[in-house]
Amino acid sequence: MNDVAEVLTEKAVEAVVQTPGVDEVAVAAADSFLPVAALQYLVDAVHYYTGLNWWTAIALTTLLIRGITVPLLINQLKATSKLTLMRPQLKEISNQMRGVCLMLPVSNLRLMP
Repeated sequence: MNDVAEVLTEKAVEAVVQTPGVDEVAVAAADSFLPVAALQYLVDAVHYYTGLNWWTAIALTTLLIRGITVPLLINQLKATSKLTLMRPQLKEISNQMRGVCLMLPVSNLRLMP
């Protein structure tokens, strides 16, 4: 009886090893929105090519994405600081334009179609 159990377990292990694996990421990404699916494939690629554990691949992918977006962040901060410096001038121009509009007679104001 023990011999039969050993043969069955060995055959079962061989069957599991020979079964082609289903790509879990492809299955998960099939129902996902395009940007989410792209990120899933990116994490899977980092995991596959580096051979790291999943948690390490996720952390590394996060660091890569953060590193790529740093130039965008710097550009946005520069634009925001320029706008902040120009705010008083923009407010003055806006007030001047409102004053001109208030001085015009109603007959001179055209309604846009």
